[in-house]
Amino acid sequence: MSVASPASVVMKFGGTSVADAEAMTRVVNIVRRQWESSPKPGGAPVVVVSALSKVTDGLIRTARCAEAGDGEKAAGLVQELLDRHVTIASSLTTGPRTEELVSRLRAQFRELGDLVTALAAKGRMTPGAHDAIVATGELVSSLIVAAAFAGQELPAVWVDARKVLVTDGEHTSAAPDIAATCKRVGIEIVAGDGAR
Repeated sequence: MSVASPASVVMKFGGTSVADAEAMTRVVNIVRRQWESSPKPGGAPVVVVSALSKVTDGLIRTARCAEAGDGEKAAGLVQELLDRHVTIASSLTTGPRTEELVSRLRAQFRELGDLVTALAAKGRMTPGAHDAIVATGELVSSLIVAAAFAGQELPAVWVDARKVLVTDGEHTSAAPDIAATCKRVGIEIVAGDGAR
C-alpha cells in the first residue's frame, strides 16, 4: 500500500528542540534550510512538534491533582504552564501577531482549566479526559512554532491534529488509522509500490 501525495519531508522535533525561544529559533532555521533546498511545488516540509520540555510531565501532574479532587492545585499548575508558554510566545513574536498568539494560548489553557476543574469536582479521571489534558502540550507548542515561522517570514499553516488524524479508540495508547486519516484529508491510498 502506498499513499498518493506530493513528496514532502516530515520533520519531527522533540521537547528539548522546542524547550524555549532559543531552541525554537533553531527549529525555524532548520526548517527554513529544508524548505529552501526542497523542489517546488510539493516540497514544503510537514513539521511536527512535541510539547515543550517538561510540559507533558506538568500536564500529567495536573491530571493527577484533578483526579485526586485538588482543583486548586490543578488550576495553579495550569496557570504556571500558561505563564511559561506566554513568556516564550512573547519573545518569539511581535505586535498583533503576539496578541493573537497569546489570545489563542489563553483560550487553550482556559479550556484546560475548565476541564480539570470539572474533573476535580468529580474526583475522577477518564482515559479520554487524561488524553485531552496531555494533548494540550502539543497543541500549544505547535501554535507557538507556527507563529514563530510566520514571524520569520517562513510560510506556515497551523493544523489542529485532532481534526486530521483518526485513531482507534484505545485512549492513552491509541494507534493511527492510516486509511481513515487519508480519506479525511483527501489523499488516495493505492495498492502496490507506485502512487498515482
